[in-house]
Amino acid sequence: MYKIVIALFFISLSVQAHQADASTVLLVERDNGSWVLQIAGALTAFQHEIKTMNPEQEYKTPEEFKAMVIAHVKDNLSFLFNENIKYTITSAQVQLGHETKVVFEVNGIPDDLENMVVTNTIFKEIYKNQSTLLFFKNGLEKTKFVLNNENQHTLNLKVEGATLVAAPVAVKRDYSALYAVGGTVFLMGVVNYFWMSYKEKKPLQVVKNHNLS
Repeated sequence: MYKIVIALFFISLSVQAHQADASTVLLVERDNGSWVLQIAGALTAFQHEIKTMNPEQEYKTPEEFKAMVIAHVKDNLSFLFNENIKYTITSAQVQLGHETKVVFEVNGIPDDLENMVVTNTIFKEIYKNQSTLLFFKNGLEKTKFVLNNENQHTLNLKVEGATLVAAPVAVKRDYSALYAVGGTVFLMGVVNYFWMSYKEKKPLQVVKNHNLS
C-alpha cells in the first residue's frame, strides 16, 4: 500500500519536476507504523541553494553534493508535534535526477497526534518558491497543504476528528519601511523648522546705493 501511495504521489506531481520554484514534501506512515519523509524538487533548485548557502564550499563528487543536500534539508525543514515533540532521523539518502528526492526514515512521531507546526525554508533563495505538503497518517484523512510566501512557509495544523486542518499562523509584519519613511519625514521637518527659525532671526541688511543723489 505504501509503495502504491508513493508511486501515485510522484506520478501526479511529475509536472513539477522541472520547476525550480515548486517542491513537494511527503510525510507518510507505513502500515507497520514506521514513517518516511520524502522531499522532491528540481535538481537545479537544490544546486542553486547549495551554491548560494555555501559560496566558499564546493562539492567535487556526487557524494559530497548529496551530503550537503542532506545537511541543508535537515537545517531548513522542521516538524514540531504536540507542541514540543520532534522526530528523529534514522537514515537518509538522496536520489539524484532532474527531479531529486531526499528520503528520510524517521521515528518519534506521536500516535496520539493533536497538532503540528511545519516550517519549510529549503528553497528560500528561490523567488516565489512554494512547496506542497502531503501528510498521510493511519486513521486520518489524506491531506494536502501549500507553504508559500503568504504563510511565510509555515503551517500550524491541528487534528479535528479524522482530519488535519490548518489553523491561523501569527504573521509578523515588517514595519521597517514605514519606520524609515517616518524617520525621513521627521528629519526633514526638523531641518525645515530650524531653517525657518534662522531666516526669521537673521537681521535685515541695508544695501546702500551710492548712485542715488
